[in-house]
Amino acid sequence: MTTLLESDEELVLLTSCADTSEAALVRSLLQAHGITALVQGEHTHGLQGVLGEADEVRVLVKRKHLSEAQALLDASIVEDDEDDEDDEDDEPAPASGPAKRDDRAARRDRLRKRVAWAVILLLFAPGMIMLTKAVRERELRPYRKTHEQQLEAGDKAYEAGQFQAAEAAFRQALGAAEHLPEVEGHQADAQTRLALALMELERWSEAEPLLRAALPGHTRQFEQGPRGQPFGAPAFADDHAYLGEVLFHLKRYGEAELELRKAIAAYRKRIGVSDELIAASIHLSAVLIEWERPALAVSALEDALRPSPLPLEDSPELYSLLQSLAIAHQHAEQHEQAVKVSKRALALGERLHGKVHPELLGVLGTYAESLRVLGRGEEALVLETRQQEIAAQQQATGTTEAAR
Repeated sequence: MTTLLESDEELVLLTSCADTSEAALVRSLLQAHGITALVQGEHTHGLQGVLGEADEVRVLVKRKHLSEAQALLDASIVEDDEDDEDDEDDEPAPASGPAKRDDRAARRDRLRKRVAWAVILLLFAPGMIMLTKAVRERELRPYRKTHEQQLEAGDKAYEAGQFQAAEAAFRQALGAAEHLPEVEGHQADAQTRLALALMELERWSEAEPLLRAALPGHTRQFEQGPRGQPFGAPAFADDHAYLGEVLFHLKRYGEAELELRKAIAAYRKRIGVSDELIAASIHLSAVLIEWERPALAVSALEDALRPSPLPLEDSPELYSLLQSLAIAHQHAEQHEQAVKVSKRALALGERLHGKVHPELLGVLGTYAESLRVLGRGEEALVLETRQQEIAAQQQATGTTEAAR
């Protein structure tokens, strides 16, 4: 069994020094390499000649650090010894007594010099690091400027519907971002924007790898951000939602469902019922209906309604959600529920858009179709007639505007 005296924590002698200043230099060298040292006799050494001959100043370290500390001391002396090796070879070997003491003093002088240089380097290291950062930042400045300018140009082109111009600008922004530190998230932002432009151009297979590449960057950016992050949808949740839409168009329905559910979970946890959550839920219902799983589509849309419907009251988002829910009920052959939801959606649509707006065409068609399946043909005919009148009015308006 290991005794206390033999433990790794036991203090053992590393070296003896001629005075406290030499011991202080040795301690500084060791501490610079993470080794704690104790100087024994530094407070009594100055009393030599008053209280009699004082003990040598001793440097102690923990047993577990002894080998490493000795290696540091040896290295600090050996390198200087190598510079004088040729001169020493020409001289006869010292005998003993005063000659040995002189040699020991010379070694200690060299040790002092090396430790002094180590301390100086430690003192000036922060300034050198700051200078290096400043030089690096100057090198990155042109790339930052290009990235910001091209993102702004791409955003303007995207909002104007000029998606090819937006694509070109976002590609230049991404090229500049590749020269910037990855942890800053510039690449991920440019990748997502470029993917959105490609989605508008229906180039789904090109958008997919960009969104997958952006996901880790945005996730890391969110996780490493401050706890009190600004309220809003996290960028990685948007990436999941966009990726789900892309996979839907690529007819990879299982993967699309997985990505959209990830987006919905992130939206719900972060911001609750929101425009983003509703849009992702509608996309999920479209995926599930196309995948011939209408009952799951109904469940997904009802989940979006259930938590807190009040913020959605009389909103275009609620109108879109109700329209999608009516269609999902219809595909699930739940026509009674489809009629109830269609009726509610139509009333909301009339409040939002008026009684003859083209936005009502879809809900009128869904409502009428479910009524006919239930054998309520007369009610369905009223809705179909109204649907035809709105379509005719829309066509006439379009013809007039074309003539102008």
